[in-house]
Amino acid sequence: MNAVQARFWQVREPEELYDLQRDPDEVHNLANDPKYREVLERFRAEWKRQAIAVRDVGLMPEAEMHRRCGEQSPYDVARRSEYPISNASCR
Repeated sequence: MNAVQARFWQVREPEELYDLQRDPDEVHNLANDPKYREVLERFRAEWKRQAIAVRDVGLMPEAEMHRRCGEQSPYDVARRSEYPISNASCR
């Protein structure tokens, strides 16, 4: 493999942002580029809004999710009123 091909098998950054018009193969991650900070922050906010709207259990650490679930499914636990999704850290 050449260097570009090998990148697809390496550990990726926790956040990724690509210009799909200029970089359709998603090779150049723009998430850490200061020019794209506003776009990244807008996408983060939208992601968090959507995760809260659907009560996404992915926002809860896995060990905590299992502790809360007991015999219930994570889906059922997320729909209970004590699920602290509005206070979840999303980054």
